[in-house]
Amino acid sequence: MIDFTELPEDGTAFEQLIRELLVIADLSPQWTGKGQDQGRDLIAEEEATGPLGRFRRRWLVQCKHNAHSARSVSRDEIGSVIDDCAQASAAGYLLACSTHPSSSTVQKLDEISRDRSGRLVTAVWDSVEIEKRLSEPRGFALAHIFFPQSMLKTPWKIYNMGSPSKWAAHYREYFIYLNSRISTHFPSISEVEEIIRRLEQIQPKGEAELVRPRAIYFDDKHEQFVVFADYLVPRQAEPSLSPRDFDRILQDGSGLRSDNTAEWYMTYWDIKLARTNPWSDRYEVDDSGYYDPYLRNFEVGTFRRSTIGDLVELNVWL
Repeated sequence: MIDFTELPEDGTAFEQLIRELLVIADLSPQWTGKGQDQGRDLIAEEEATGPLGRFRRRWLVQCKHNAHSARSVSRDEIGSVIDDCAQASAAGYLLACSTHPSSSTVQKLDEISRDRSGRLVTAVWDSVEIEKRLSEPRGFALAHIFFPQSMLKTPWKIYNMGSPSKWAAHYREYFIYLNSRISTHFPSISEVEEIIRRLEQIQPKGEAELVRPRAIYFDDKHEQFVVFADYLVPRQAEPSLSPRDFDRILQDGSGLRSDNTAEWYMTYWDIKLARTNPWSDRYEVDDSGYYDPYLRNFEVGTFRRSTIGDLVELNVWL
């Protein structure tokens, strides 16, 4: 159960949450100016297919965060929907709220939708609908980012990919592919958590730099891992970390576990430098473009590029 009061009362984080939900729904959101309540509205572009072909619909999205007062969204709070949509050249209106709309608000939006002369479509994402979207595969990571306390008891969500050796997983705010060689077994999920913990020890110093895990391959014949991760760095910026900085913590080719006399689960780290545009409305740290071109590498454990050990020798990013 998500507690929406985890989000600050000023509504900014709630607006950001709705924007991220629109992004993963492929609705290309953009901020508008501040509204009468000093909150920022959003514009979202929807592409859909009808009986005669594809069409686009522009939506005006209003965000109302009343969770701290537990008030429903009143009819007066949403203002003049028709005029606001006309000003934004929108053919759809979406009310996103952290509580629920009042009965009079529901009635008003229903009347607008049924008025054929206006041809304005309306929709509501209330707290129940938002929580439902956050529980889906693409929204699960967002729930951990925006509601860490609510999600403490649900760190993992794992989905089979149609094969005993192929899995997709959400762990907290991360999305990871898990693959094994023979599908005999995959180690305890605690080993995956240890891999993530190692990556989280790496702290880039540059603005908008991130390290994101992408996939973990387990060679169950030889009891070893290949870990795929991206080092996200804005375009034109000089990376704050070198391959040697990564290897200092990850120790490429060493055992994930040891007891001072022996090592096991030898782990090889494939770290890829990925250039980003973090200030774009379309930017997403777990965009499919970071995964899709490398799915075969993830499935069979072949490196996308040289290992960290090779990169340390060259002291360059290839």
